[in-house]
Amino acid sequence: MRHSKKASDLTVHIIRHKDDPLLKQGYEALNTYFGGRNEMEALAVIIERLKWDPSENISGCGFHYEMVVITDSEGKIACVGDYSVILSHQTILSGGAAIVHLSHIWVDPEQRGAGIVEQYMNVLTINAARQSLAEAELPADAPITLAAEMEPYEAGNMERILRLRRFFRAGLLMVDPAAITYLQPDFRAAAEIDASGGAVGVPLVLMLRRVGKEAERTMPADELHNLILGLYAMYAQTMRPQDMQVIYQTLDDNEVRDSTVALLNRV
Repeated sequence: MRHSKKASDLTVHIIRHKDDPLLKQGYEALNTYFGGRNEMEALAVIIERLKWDPSENISGCGFHYEMVVITDSEGKIACVGDYSVILSHQTILSGGAAIVHLSHIWVDPEQRGAGIVEQYMNVLTINAARQSLAEAELPADAPITLAAEMEPYEAGNMERILRLRRFFRAGLLMVDPAAITYLQPDFRAAAEIDASGGAVGVPLVLMLRRVGKEAERTMPADELHNLILGLYAMYAQTMRPQDMQVIYQTLDDNEVRDSTVALLNRV
């Protein structure tokens, strides 16, 4: 068995075009892990996201998408991750944050401990946000929030517990699940959704890293609300409006009542 490598032994490939030869390999790695959980979009959706231009204003927002394939010194895929930058012009110009949605990340079990997640979170995503802000001609010093959707804690489910721990180690905090019910959209094929009677949301928890505010253990409820609306605006770009209705309705039905929301550093 190979031993885990150091992060310095890894090579980062950033995929920004549909013709990149590593796109399908990266997608297959993510789909193998996340597809069975109904948490992976179709490849056609990923290709559409690669067309996003952050300088283009779409209903008040700019978007940018990248997939990252990280290989080891032997050329084997050690990690695949993808993320989207979400720029709500009104929010950012009012002092709010640019959002980086950490869509998926898969790490080869043999590579865990090499600092891959930390490198992925802390460098690549923040760089993508800063570059997108510049291309959109928005304030370069705007705050940045990294946001990930995770399966909720389940006692005895070590795979899930280990994933949550890796995100905690990477500096993300969990939005208190008792504060709000968060749903990810239904990624099933349209025909399957229609045959089943309509879209259903996938209950997940939000993990956030508010860059520069990592020590804070609460966040304003209106900031969380705007963040969720930003995530849903991103999803709406490649989903049918009728399939988004259930998650918007759930957000309205579960409006946060308190002025602040707790951010947890453990489960």
